[in-house]
Amino acid sequence: MEKRIGAKKDQHIRCCLEKNVESSLTTGFERYLLENQPLPEVPLEDIDTSTIFLGKRISAPFMISPLTGGTERSLRINKNLAQAAQELGIVMTVGSQKLALENPSLIPTYQVLKQV
Repeated sequence: MEKRIGAKKDQHIRCCLEKNVESSLTTGFERYLLENQPLPEVPLEDIDTSTIFLGKRISAPFMISPLTGGTERSLRINKNLAQAAQELGIVMTVGSQKLALENPSLIPTYQVLKQV
């Protein structure tokens, strides 16, 4: 079962990397032309996009929603996403933990932060 699940996850990753998997659904914003009205009188260094999220200051109100763990390939992708989130000071959520709960030997594939 574990090898089948890992193979399926890796197949999903390959599909996303090699095929056009973009949705044809849209937000509807393509129907509108938004006029660009920048704030030239405000120096860029005076603009603060940071906010408090769950009691912690983050640099911008963005979140990375990663892949679930389960394979070496997904671990490598999630580690890269975690590193980017840390360097940018933004939030990274967790993916599904179901496989790790069902098979504790997969727990290391979910651990993207260095243990201190």
